[in-house]
Amino acid sequence: MTTAESLTEREQQALEHMRKAQELRITLKEYASKFGLDLQQLYQLRKPLVRKGALGPARNPAKEARRAEKTSAFLPVRVVPSGVAPGRRAGDMPAGASEWTGCLSAAGSSSGDR
Repeated sequence: MTTAESLTEREQQALEHMRKAQELRITLKEYASKFGLDLQQLYQLRKPLVRKGALGPARNPAKEARRAEKTSAFLPVRVVPSGVAPGRRAGDMPAGASEWTGCLSAAGSSSGDR
């Protein structure tokens, strides 16, 4: 991290505004609007602050979302063509039949409702 002496006065002021916006948990745009500051100047001063190590790189919400997806608790699903389900052998059930239809027709035939 750089020392405050290596920053220009404008950079020091911009850094303070950026930290205050972060403390308030509002965007830099909202902060600049609220306090009547020039948003473009703050954005222009951000790059030298990052380069000098006084400020971390800008957060990229889209990139963070992609990273979160990669570490998600959800498992990937692969859709395969209809036919034999994984774990079944061809001939276990006719194509399109389900275990439920087999149970229902067996239940219906044993009760004599046919």
